Amino acid sequence: MRCYNYLFYCIHRFAIFLGNDGFFPEAIAFFITAMLPWLNLLTVINCIELNTGKSVTNQTLIIVIYFAYLGINYLYFFKGERYKLFLKEAKNAPNNRFKTIVVITYVTISILAHFYFSDLRRAMGKV
Repeated sequence: MRCYNYLFYCIHRFAIFLGNDGFFPEAIAFFITAMLPWLNLLTVINCIELNTGKSVTNQTLIIVIYFAYLGINYLYFFKGERYKLFLKEAKNAPNNRFKTIVVITYVTISILAHFYFSDLRRAMGKV
C-alpha cells in the first residue's frame, strides 16, 4: 500500500503544482489514484477478450464493481483524514526522485496501454 500512497502523494503534489490549491487537490488525487488501477483492470479484461474472442463481462457489472471500488478507496483515504498521514509520510521518505520517475512511468504506461487495447478491441469489432 506504500506504493499506492506514494501514487496519491505524487498526483496530489502535481495538482498543487498546476495551481489547484483551492479546488481540493485531495479529491483530484483520489479520483486519479483510483482510476489508474481500474484502467489496468480494464486493460487486462480487454486483453482477455481479444485473446478469447468472447466478452467476459457486461457493462452493468463493470459499473457496479467500479462504484464499490471507489467506495473502498474513499474509506481508505478519507476515513479519519488518513490522506494527511500518507502525504506527510511520503514527503519525508528518502529516494523521492526515483519513486516519482516510477510513478510517472506507471501513469504513462497505464493510460497508453488502456487506450491502445481498447482501440484495438474496438477496431476488431468486439465491443
